[in-house]
Amino acid sequence: MALEKKKYYDEDQVKALLENVKKRADSTSQENAELKSQLDSLNSQRTEIGDTLLSAKSLARRVLEKARRQAEEIVREANDQAAVILREANEQAEAIRAEARREVEKTALQTQQEHAVRCVESCISQMKQQHLDAIETLNAQWQQFLCELTVSEEDGKTPNDEVPADLEDKVGAIAREMQGIGGE
Repeated sequence: MALEKKKYYDEDQVKALLENVKKRADSTSQENAELKSQLDSLNSQRTEIGDTLLSAKSLARRVLEKARRQAEEIVREANDQAAVILREANEQAEAIRAEARREVEKTALQTQQEHAVRCVESCISQMKQQHLDAIETLNAQWQQFLCELTVSEEDGKTPNDEVPADLEDKVGAIAREMQGIGGE
């Protein structure tokens, strides 16, 4: 059998079509290369972002740990200061209570002393009055005694006849002197 050559295609159309396919293939290849470059760039950025994110997480953990330690230190110092303040306040309160007790005791002692002074003054006043009364009684008895000494039954004279005129003044002076001694 013999083959005949038949032409089923147009050579220019095929060349144009192949040229068009080649342009598209080149364009697609170039676009693919650009996309691959972009993908590489994005992958690189993704890696950098991942590394940055890991660094940020690590840094955040360190910052949080440091902040936690600082917060614990601040709380510990605040508790220590609070304990010191509380201890000082308790010491001051105890000192104030002790001072108040001393003042109460002092006031009670002063009150007791004042009462004792009043009692002693009252006793002294009573003794003084008794002493003055005794002096008056002694004075009266002394005057009577002196008057009786001057009366003589044998002579028959009255006591007023022989009593010196200044005897009463002398006895009064003695009584005043004795009162002066008793008043001291």
